[in-house]
Amino acid sequence: MRIYYPAEAEAEAQVEAARAMEASIKRQTKQVFMEGLGILKDFIKARNPHTLEMAIQAAREEEKIKTSSVETKKPYQPTKRGAESYTSAKKPNGPCHVCKKLGHWARDCRYKNAGNSSYQSETTVSKNKQNTINVVNCL
Repeated sequence: MRIYYPAEAEAEAQVEAARAMEASIKRQTKQVFMEGLGILKDFIKARNPHTLEMAIQAAREEEKIKTSSVETKKPYQPTKRGAESYTSAKKPNGPCHVCKKLGHWARDCRYKNAGNSSYQSETTVSKNKQNTINVVNCL
């Protein structure tokens, strides 16, 4: 049989209160972390982690799963043989061959298939000029 003195009982009560407060703070910290996860929150709550460290580890795993599934759902975009990719970072050196403006390739020109008569007439005239032969009389 152990005899408790008032000072011992008070110290033991303080230790118990400190342990309860520590457990409460850990629960609240884990809850605040899980609330800040956004979309992953429900997945992590379903795992029911006991500690903040376990919740962080579960969030990392779920994030890896999520990013890997997003990457596998990217559509396949084949490129033409021998041609540069349409998404190339290379900029054109000169003006567009269709509209004569800088900053884009002729294949990306919005006037190419738009049916804009002013640009079409200019291009047909320039094509006709290339096919003509100038004859000069030298007598």
